[in-house]
Amino acid sequence: MLVAGYRSATDLGRFTVRVVGGMAIGVAILFPPSLSSDIYAYAGWGRMLVMHGWSPYAHTLASLADINDPAGLIAPVAATSTHGPVWIALVSAAVALLSGGDLWWQILALKVVAALALVAAAVGAREIARSYDLGRSNLTALAIGLNPLFLIEGPGNGHNDVLMIALMLAGIALCQKERPRAGYLLVGLSIGIKFVSAAIVPWLILVQIRRHRREPWLAPVVLAVVLSLTPTVLGYLAFSAQTNPLAGIGTVFARQVGAVETTAAVAAGTNQSTSSRSGALPRMSLLLAVYAALTLMVWRSAVPGRYLSCWALFSLTLVVIGAPVPFAWYMIWPFSVAVLRWDKYARVVTATCVVLSVFLLAQYTLLYAR
Repeated sequence: MLVAGYRSATDLGRFTVRVVGGMAIGVAILFPPSLSSDIYAYAGWGRMLVMHGWSPYAHTLASLADINDPAGLIAPVAATSTHGPVWIALVSAAVALLSGGDLWWQILALKVVAALALVAAAVGAREIARSYDLGRSNLTALAIGLNPLFLIEGPGNGHNDVLMIALMLAGIALCQKERPRAGYLLVGLSIGIKFVSAAIVPWLILVQIRRHRREPWLAPVVLAVVLSLTPTVLGYLAFSAQTNPLAGIGTVFARQVGAVETTAAVAAGTNQSTSSRSGALPRMSLLLAVYAALTLMVWRSAVPGRYLSCWALFSLTLVVIGAPVPFAWYMIWPFSVAVLRWDKYARVVTATCVVLSVFLLAQYTLLYAR
C-alpha cells in the first residue's frame, strides 16, 4: 500500500472509513488480547476506583491480586498507574458502565474503544494529509487504519497508544484549520493519556507564530500552554489527596532499566550500578540534543508540515534510545505521523518505522512467547 502510494497519487474512494471501521471492530471482537496483559492492567485500574474505592495512583495491581481480583491476578504489577488521569477516567467509566458484568465484558469494551480510536486516528490523519497532498489523503487513512501494527496493538491488544495518537492528530488537524483552542485542548487530552504527545506542543506553537508573524504572540502562546495542560492538571487534582503522578512511571522505568542493565552487565562482566549511572545520562542528553536540533529545524524550515516529520523522527528516537524496553506498540507514535506526508524525508522515516515495527513485533510475539 505504501509503495503504491509512492508511485501514484490516485485517491482510493469514499469507502475508506467504512473499510477501516469494519476491520477494526472485527479485530476487536475476534482477536484475543493474548500478546500483552496491559489491557488487563487498564481494567484493573478502573476496577480499583469503581469497585474497591482505591486510587490507582496510591495502590498497585499487585494489591488487587492480593484480594483475588481477576484483573490483578492476570497483571499483578507492583507499581501504581503509569498513565495519565484522562485514561484512568475513561477506563473507570467503562468499568462503571459494565460493573454488573464480569471482566470479559470490560476487556471487550476497552478493545472497542481502541477500535473506535483507530478509526478516529485514520480520519484525523486524512484531514491533515489533505493540506499537503489531497490525492493521497484516503491512502494515508488506510495506511493507518489497515496497518497491521495498529490493528494488532490497537483493537487487538487494546493498547491506549492509538487513542493518544488519535486525539493528537485531531488536535493537529484543528490547529491547521485555524481552530487552535479546540486543537490544543484535544492535544491536552492526548497528554492526559500518555505524556509523550506533550513534545509536539512547542512545535505547534512555533508553527502558529510563524503563520501569524505580524500578530501578538504572547497571549496565544499562554493560551496554548494552558489548554494543553488543563486536562492533566485537573485530572490529577481529582486524586490530589493521594497522588504521586510520577511514582508508577518511575518504578516501572527503574525496573526496566535494571533488568536491561543487569543483563548487559553480566554479559560484559561489569558492575551493574556503575553501568546504570554511566548509561542513563548520555541517553537523556542525546534525546535533549535531538529535540533541540529538531526544534531549530521546525523554526527555520519553510517546508509546510516539516514539524510532522520532525515529530516522527523524535518519537522514533524516543523509542529506540529513551525507552529501556522498546515495545512494538510504541512504534505507533512515529508511524502514525510519518505517513501524513509523502516527500522523500517522510519516506525514509516511514521505511524505518516499517523495519523496526516488524522486528519488534516478531521479537515479542515469537521470542518472548518462548
